[in-house]
Amino acid sequence: MDPLTLLALFGPAIKDGTMALIKKWTGDSAGKPANTTELIQLMEAETKQLEARIHAGDTEGTTYPWVIAVIKLQRPIVVYFTFITFLFMSAYSFGSVESRTMVGNLCSTVVFWLFGERYNLKSSEK
Repeated sequence: MDPLTLLALFGPAIKDGTMALIKKWTGDSAGKPANTTELIQLMEAETKQLEARIHAGDTEGTTYPWVIAVIKLQRPIVVYFTFITFLFMSAYSFGSVESRTMVGNLCSTVVFWLFGERYNLKSSEK
């Protein structure tokens, strides 16, 4: 096997082992709560963050309820349209190579918008 393949094979294990040794010598800096009051404060902060994400697309001031509903319904429609366009263009080789690449990049951006931030937040906690 070439060295690059061995590095790809054993790289994650080496990284995890190195991180475990560093945490053993320096202590865990993940910010785990020391007592129940800190745990409750951390949970309240996470709840506030989730509420802020839920209301991120709301309009400022007073408006009609149907306007807020339309704005919130646009997000899934854009996501579905992007995925369907990507699947159609990939399956039937529709459009030029540049346009398929552009739609693929847009689809990867949408996937990161949906799942990437949550994954980064959960992986940084470990």
